[in-house]
Amino acid sequence: MTKSKPVRGLLDYISLKPDEKPEWEPISESYVPGMGLGASKDAIRWAYKGYLVERYQQQEKVIAQIKAQMKQNTKIGPPEKTPELRVDNLRAYYLWFLVRDWAESFRCELTNRRAIELAKMQNVTGKTKAIWGHQESPSIEQSVSRGKSFWRIDNSWNSVRCEQFHAKHK
Repeated sequence: MTKSKPVRGLLDYISLKPDEKPEWEPISESYVPGMGLGASKDAIRWAYKGYLVERYQQQEKVIAQIKAQMKQNTKIGPPEKTPELRVDNLRAYYLWFLVRDWAESFRCELTNRRAIELAKMQNVTGKTKAIWGHQESPSIEQSVSRGKSFWRIDNSWNSVRCEQFHAKHK
């Protein structure tokens, strides 16, 4: 088993026995590496104070970097929603969900306006009802069009992305 021995300098290091492990003495008021035996107490004290000032400056730099990073990561407002959960996309997804099992011939002729009317006739509650809100029909139609673009819903109301999302969140 190796013993550790405090080492202050080169002579202490050379005088180690084979079974001893060097343990460098930490910097303190009475010891600063590089200050030889002939250094005055004032010189050692000044060197130690210089060491403390440098450590303090390094700590200040690190703290400033951490604060800058935290400030950069801090966003004001509610957390950003995933694209699938935005109102436009939810509206289009809900309409796709309603008409996905209907006949292809009926879906080909289905316009956004008619699909919205069919959705409003459905008996829905909670968040599904909230996505239709109390807006005018033209703005809801525009919203559904934006959602259809996101989901890549074609004129026949077919969408691979909607099917993948539905399978993932069944």
